[in-house]
Formats: sequence, structure tokens, C-alpha cells
Amino acid sequence: MNFMTMTMSDRLKKARVSAGFYKASDAINKFGWKASTYRAHESRQNQFDATTALSYARAYGFNAGWLLTGEGDMAVRYAEPSSRSSAPAMRLQEQETRYNALIPIKGVVASGVWLEERVLSDSNENFRPSPFPADPAYPVEAQYDFTVGGAAAINKIAQTGDNLRCVDLQASGLEAADGDLVVLERRASNGLVELSVRRMQRLSETTELWPESTDPMWRSAIVVTNGLSGEGLETRVQAKVIWKYM
Repeated sequence: MNFMTMTMSDRLKKARVSAGFYKASDAINKFGWKASTYRAHESRQNQFDATTALSYARAYGFNAGWLLTGEGDMAVRYAEPSSRSSAPAMRLQEQETRYNALIPIKGVVASGVWLEERVLSDSNENFRPSPFPADPAYPVEAQYDFTVGGAAAINKIAQTGDNLRCVDLQASGLEAADGDLVVLERRASNGLVELSVRRMQRLSETTELWPESTDPMWRSAIVVTNGLSGEGLETRVQAKVIWKYM
């Protein structure tokens, strides 16, 4: 997800949902806002100014500058919440945990790049934290990011240097669905591992993993049957990609 292309209204809604208010009416009732005014801001009917953005940001625990422009970190903690945004101690503790959770940028995904297992393990242990908090729709412990190291195979979706928020399938207990963008792990007999991003297509007996590319070199699918690709490589879908950011 590229926050710079989102509208103010989109970011306001994202902030509300991320703060745990899944209905606009829940936030309106909690913070005492005028319903017609708030709904106009979320529906793109009216824009809001810096003062109003600060009020929303303090309530949701988000950066007012990010709400207005999409720039900067999405979430911050305010030392002095407004009187109308005070919450029970348990809810504040839950928000604190959510906002402080460090989502790791585990390493690089790039089709055709094979790395030693040791290099991948080092990346996992010495991760950089993501600038964005956990997505509330998925378990925090199952989330991590990858940086796109080479975008030729997925240049319709992301460019080199973009980051992808991923949800680990095993840790979350989820299954990737037909059409999902997924992180594919392939292991060669010499111990080298490739991590790439592909679009999954399920067939009756096989799974096809397709590039999302305009490059003629990346037009064929990796076909997986019983955990092995056509080249006999051990292959598994590690995670699903849920959004991207720069």
C-alpha cells in the first residue's frame, strides 16, 4: 500500500480501523464527535484542516502530519491524550502494545537470486524494524516485511526498494487463496534458497505461481505439485502479501 496515493479520507478510515474502531459510529460515540461532520470527512465529502487532524490523531494515536499528507510515520504515541479521548486502562495498554510492536523487515525477495540459508538466518536475527505498525486484521506475531531486491518479475505490483507487508501462513494458521500475491520459497539440493513473489493460481492437482511482469523474460509460471516444482526443487508458499509501501 502506498500511503502517498491515499486520500485524507482513506487515511482517516485506516487510522480508525487500525485503532480498533471497526464502525465509524463506535469512534463517534467514544470521542463525542459530531456524526455528520465526521462522516463527511471519511466519505470524502469534506476535507479537514490541521486542527481537526490533530484531534483525530490524538484520539487514534496516529501522526497528524500523516493524516493530512501521507508523509512520515503512520503511528505515534501522544503523552497527553485529549480529555475526550481518554480510554480505560486496559484499552490504553492494548493500544500501547499494538503501536510498539516492532514488525521486522526480514530481508530481500528477488526472483532468480539464490542465497545460503546462513545469510537468510542472519537477516532474520538482525532485522530492521518496519516504520509501520501491525495490521490489526492479522496476528501481530505472524507479520513481517520484505524489501523488493529485484522487481523484474513483479514490476506490475512493486518496484525495487519497495517493501511488502506479509503474513506468515504457518504462524497465522491461514491458507493462501487463489489469486493471492504470495512469497514463494524454493530450496535447491546445494542448500541455496530463493525467495520470490508470485501470483498464485490453484488448479485441480497443481499450483501455478505466475510473475506480475511486463518483462518478456518473466512470463512463465512455476508449477508446483506435491511440494516440488518442475525442476524438482522443494517449494512452498511461505506467506501472503497484504500491502506494500515505499
